[in-house]
Amino acid sequence: MLGVPFAIGSLRTAPPDLAPWRVLVVVAVTWQIWTLLTLPVLALADRFPLERPWRAPAVMVHAVASFGTCAAQALATAVVFRWLVDPASTLAWLWGYMFLRFAPSGVILYVAIVAIRASQVQRERTRALAAGLAEARLQSLRSQLRPHFLFNALNATVALVRDGENARAADALVGIAELLRATLRGDARHEVTLEEELAFVEQYLAIERLRMGERLRVQVDIPASLLEARVPSLCLQPFVENALRHGFRHVPGEAVLSVSARASDGRLRLHVTDNGVGLPPVREADRAPGIGIGNARARLALLHGAAASVHVGAGADGRGTTAELIVPLVRSAR
Repeated sequence: MLGVPFAIGSLRTAPPDLAPWRVLVVVAVTWQIWTLLTLPVLALADRFPLERPWRAPAVMVHAVASFGTCAAQALATAVVFRWLVDPASTLAWLWGYMFLRFAPSGVILYVAIVAIRASQVQRERTRALAAGLAEARLQSLRSQLRPHFLFNALNATVALVRDGENARAADALVGIAELLRATLRGDARHEVTLEEELAFVEQYLAIERLRMGERLRVQVDIPASLLEARVPSLCLQPFVENALRHGFRHVPGEAVLSVSARASDGRLRLHVTDNGVGLPPVREADRAPGIGIGNARARLALLHGAAASVHVGAGADGRGTTAELIVPLVRSAR
């Protein structure tokens, strides 16, 4: 860009008998030499970053390097100028003249390159820091979930022991061990396939069936085509647990829990519905309390921002509770 006005000015002031193409070649060399000079300048900017507080060695390096690049630009211009325009002039005189002519703009260009590089590095550091904080937050939320549902599962086991159901209690402890193993195995992943999430929920429900017996009926309506969709790990379990702990607590008869999934408009919609007592009328549906639901909202916000959401409200027929999770539809690569 700098060479365009210079080229126009050079053509206007060039001798009338001088071929325009010669002037244009000189101009091209004068400014295109920066294409080669930019790479070592960027390397120096990475090796000696200009950051506050200013460090004298870095400032000195860049001061020397800026004049060095200007000298290289002047030398390249002088060589081409002598060859195409003025063979009678000495190379030393042309080099000095070109250096004095182009040094001011060359130093400005050098400083601009270093400044842009410093800005890029700062943005990369900021993004890395934000990513690191988000990762730490996600890990914290995941570690918060594990003791929460394991504590409730252990309470169910204690209830079995108190009722003298020792064989069932032993089976429940085996199931809890499997749950713990599954969470430890998936600790490094914030997202799993929907199929894996369903398998984990099934393990959790197996423990609850030992306590609730035949009263608990589970309905799963998920197309096979969506089983490879990626979802946040432990995204369904808190809502399933909420239904079992609160929705069915004082409801006699059959306890029906439904888990379904549908895809629309590039989004995956997951639903967990129960036929329990529903939400208290004084409570806003989308502000249902609890570690699990608040945790799910926080993790979805970190993973997908505004593209994901959680809604908790009354069931379709006015009975029970329905939790809806919406996440971007992304299929796992096999």
